[in-house]
Amino acid sequence: MFWDIENIPGKNIALIDDKSGEVYTYNRLAAECGELSKFIKADIKKLVFLFCDNSAPAVAAYLSAIRNGHAVFLANSKMDPELKLRVIKLYKPEVIMSTEAVEMTSGEYEQNKTGRGLFVYSGNRGEKINKELAVLLSTSGTTGSPKLVRLSYKNIQANGLSIAEY
Repeated sequence: MFWDIENIPGKNIALIDDKSGEVYTYNRLAAECGELSKFIKADIKKLVFLFCDNSAPAVAAYLSAIRNGHAVFLANSKMDPELKLRVIKLYKPEVIMSTEAVEMTSGEYEQNKTGRGLFVYSGNRGEKINKELAVLLSTSGTTGSPKLVRLSYKNIQANGLSIAEY
């Protein structure tokens, strides 16, 4: 799977951060993933909301969640704050990560002390997540009624291979 980055020579360039221009080798990206993995352990499958931008920290957050077997909802970090809170309240993710500030009005979430915009749900979701679910993408967030497309790990891998082949 593409997220098994330890199988790639570590000194090779993985990405260049769109914001800072910093170069991330696979070793550095794996180290970032390892740091985040301490906070989003693979104990049980969690719903993780990632409000992201086009940056290396966002890629590391995504890879950490996927590598730990969690289901990740990807959304733009610039999403309307009211809509953000509405989807959080509706889906009650166990973990929220953001590359931008998130104003949490609910006492159900505690901000983790990582300095990475990481929030952990203090309640009990009670609902199990399908083991094949990897990614959730919004199809109509601008309408105020977000609907999500579900992708499995196999879907993501097949899509990546198809793009690489093309």
